[in-house]
Amino acid sequence: MLTLGLELISSEAVALSELVKNSYDADASTVVISLRDGTPEGPASLTVLDDGVGMSSDTVMRTWLEPATPSRRRRKVSPTGRRSLGEPNRPRPR
Repeated sequence: MLTLGLELISSEAVALSELVKNSYDADASTVVISLRDGTPEGPASLTVLDDGVGMSSDTVMRTWLEPATPSRRRRKVSPTGRRSLGEPNRPRPR
């Protein structure tokens, strides 16, 4: 998890950009970004919602949590024909 967070995502802006690119790669037609100020009752939050195709828990565990896996290299075009914005051939950090 540390590799996925601190080592691959250099800033909050990059993290948000990656989430929006993931929505696009999931064939989302709509992405909604909501910001909520912190209050005494709760912390500030940022929520990204989309209507794209989700991942199964197995895909999350076996692919998403493992950067540069072979399955990431296979799909360059989505089921609806979109070219992937992700970086399937990104080298694994050492």
